[in-house]
Amino acid sequence: MKQQIKRYSLTVKKLWNPLHASFFGCSRQGAMHKIHELPCQDAWLIAQANPGNEPGLILGAADGHGAAVHDQSERGAKLAMRAVQKVMGNFLLRLNGHSTEDDRYHFRRFLPEELVQTWRQMVEEDATHRQLSKETKSSERQELYFRYGTTCLAALVTVHEVFICSIGDGDILWVDPAGKLKMHLEQDAPDLSGAMTYSMASMEPQNLFQTQIYDRGEGGILMLSTDGLSKSFAELHYFFEFGTALQERIREDGFARVTESLPNTLDYISEHGSGDDITFVVAWIEDPPPEDEKLMDTHHVIPLKDQKPLEIDGKQKTNYE
Repeated sequence: MKQQIKRYSLTVKKLWNPLHASFFGCSRQGAMHKIHELPCQDAWLIAQANPGNEPGLILGAADGHGAAVHDQSERGAKLAMRAVQKVMGNFLLRLNGHSTEDDRYHFRRFLPEELVQTWRQMVEEDATHRQLSKETKSSERQELYFRYGTTCLAALVTVHEVFICSIGDGDILWVDPAGKLKMHLEQDAPDLSGAMTYSMASMEPQNLFQTQIYDRGEGGILMLSTDGLSKSFAELHYFFEFGTALQERIREDGFARVTESLPNTLDYISEHGSGDDITFVVAWIEDPPPEDEKLMDTHHVIPLKDQKPLEIDGKQKTNYE
């Protein structure tokens, strides 16, 4: 009797790589800011990192408070993005595949404090360099931080997980590949009223951060936006519809084509909505990309010449806006 041989084939699914992600970011001057000739005081960050065995995509958005008492908030927002890139990059060095329980504890317990301390150090160095202040007392340093006040939204996307932390108003929205809302993170501040917000300049701000950790799963699109966007919608569910509609359009028309029109769309939303500055960062964290790979080479990040990068010692920092 002839022996039957069974043959098996093993198909290995190629893991999604954050270094191949599609992403876009921009800051738009609010309609009311244009009327009153006020600058856009938002900032954003998109940075790819591969410091060790775990590649990652770091995203961020910040909204400088803008009032006269926060006269350095535009720089404060940009410094917040520098701090996010440094601290999230250092955390990425800890990871090797899936995070451990110790990694997750460190992220929730210590990362906000590291972010605050890094930002404060950058603020002090910036103020000293520009001869704004020589404060040494704790109360005087707090006044200095207040001048640089800003919110801060941040996300780190790895092959397996999404790490999120935020302080202040603004929104982080995640829509899954099926077009369903997977996550919405907004400010949780029942003790605040009106337009008040938590801030990097708050007293003990490390205790005011929200942190979340998710499995990346099948991915989808991840969006970070300052509060000028969500405030432009009469009800929150309309803002959610904006996010799900964007995901659908990208899937149908391609990432570059859709994001190319986003600056004009955000201008229109501000003009007919909040009138505030709007910063929007979006990343497609799902394989395959919604269009040919050759169209993704530039990742369609707004050119630096169309933004206002922060200058330190006369040198432009080209890895954030």
